[in-house]
Amino acid sequence: SFGGEDPNNLTLAVLKKLKRTGKIRNTKVIIGPYYHHKISKIFDYLDEEDVIINPKNIYELFSKSKYVITAVGVTLQELFKIGVPSVVIANYKHDISEFKIIKDFASQYMGEKFVNIIGYYKDIDDTKFIKMNEHASSYVPNINVESSDIGSGIKDLNNLLDSNLN
Repeated sequence: SFGGEDPNNLTLAVLKKLKRTGKIRNTKVIIGPYYHHKISKIFDYLDEEDVIINPKNIYELFSKSKYVITAVGVTLQELFKIGVPSVVIANYKHDISEFKIIKDFASQYMGEKFVNIIGYYKDIDDTKFIKMNEHASSYVPNINVESSDIGSGIKDLNNLLDSNLN
């Protein structure tokens, strides 16, 4: 899931990498409402029933996931809230400046393997991609997200990221 637009078509780039590394089994793709790339290319990698377009039950879909591959943004915040680990890929080089903050926050509140940062999408090699997918798959929650103060922590993280970006 790469948000509503997926400006650099990370969806297709990730599917290619998943296929090449043999990790595409049990993959679902969530397409946002403003995805402007050719959806038909996704069907070269997945069956139609594995592609969900603009779902109304996105939290339910996320909560049933072992982990979610996403970019920096709202989806990542939502995954924190529902306690689903992620593999994070940057759409833009300047997104990398946020990675340390996100990783430190995730480690503090959710555990070491909750956020697995790969880097800038153009610089991702297969070895790192496989390693981060394995990390995300092996995540074991160390808190009860529903009874924690993670929501206020996410608000703090948003404020911190906003102040660093401005």
